[in-house]
Amino acid sequence: MNYVTGGSTFFIGSAMYFPSISNYEAGGWLFTVGSLAFAIADALEWWTNNRVGCFSYAQYEVDYEAQVGPIFDSKSSTAGFYQRAANGFNFFCSFTGSFLYLVGSAMFIPSIGMYVTGGWLFIVASIIIVLAQAWKLARAGHDFTSKRTLESGFNHRNWSHDCSGVCVDACAGIGAFGYIVGSILFLPQYNIDTDATFRAACWFEFGGTFFFLSGLCMFYRYFFTENYPH
Repeated sequence: MNYVTGGSTFFIGSAMYFPSISNYEAGGWLFTVGSLAFAIADALEWWTNNRVGCFSYAQYEVDYEAQVGPIFDSKSSTAGFYQRAANGFNFFCSFTGSFLYLVGSAMFIPSIGMYVTGGWLFIVASIIIVLAQAWKLARAGHDFTSKRTLESGFNHRNWSHDCSGVCVDACAGIGAFGYIVGSILFLPQYNIDTDATFRAACWFEFGGTFFFLSGLCMFYRYFFTENYPH
């Protein structure tokens, strides 16, 4: 799974930024490889499983409406459009964040040397991913089995319907938060000495660890549960 590949390379790449290692060439390339894996995985997950109701889904519309029509509002209404498109927009946000990670990671490679621009792209990408994962968790807290249960609103107990999916989204969101803090601390105005570099690298390692855990949860969900649509 690309999520596992991306998570493990993020974890290893983060370690390269500790002052005792300082292998920025390897770190930049590992981040780029990991970001590419995440971007491919997010793009495929959006296009194959989660664009229905959002983009280019005419061939699925009859079946989709048979499933969600009784639950959602009229598709001609604003609320109905949002209800159908929310899942696709949500996963497209995840892909957008992963793509920005890819571009930002390439800028960390010393031969390119655009560290500050790459850092800001990592901050923007991480904010997008934190928001996207929080949105997924909020949506997972709703019961989509009927109109009555959907209208009952958010309830964290609904997370038990898909525990592995909740773990995927929560770990990715926490990982992105770690990258927000780490990327800020790596900016030149804050990365002023070895101690500051160490703190920034620790936050990157924290984020990389949770991205790796997210990948493991996705691997488990894909191969060992019935929640993942094949």
